Amino acid sequence: MLIAIGQAYILYALLTLIFQPHKINLFYGYRSKLARSNQRIWEDANIKFTSITLRYGIALLFLGLFQRRLFKDGISKLNDGLIKNVLLALILIGIPLLANEFYLRRKYN
Repeated sequence: MLIAIGQAYILYALLTLIFQPHKINLFYGYRSKLARSNQRIWEDANIKFTSITLRYGIALLFLGLFQRRLFKDGISKLNDGLIKNVLLALILIGIPLLANEFYLRRKYN
């Protein structure tokens, strides 16, 4: 699961680098209330979030590969249970969002 989330983050970051959200919108890019408050913050928020997401995705990918190598036979026992996987996914998705929001609040508030 860590490998899949890492790959998704890397893919999102690469797509965001290629197709950058230039103007504030409600559909694409990092869309918090603070990020949408003006164009300068919007651009900074999207650049920083892409950077955080790419680094976090690479870290999760390597962590997942390490976990797979370390627990070759016990990987299914380690990751069993739908509820545990959903909770883990929500936590892993929330970390880059919180990191970016803390960065924006420190810089612009």
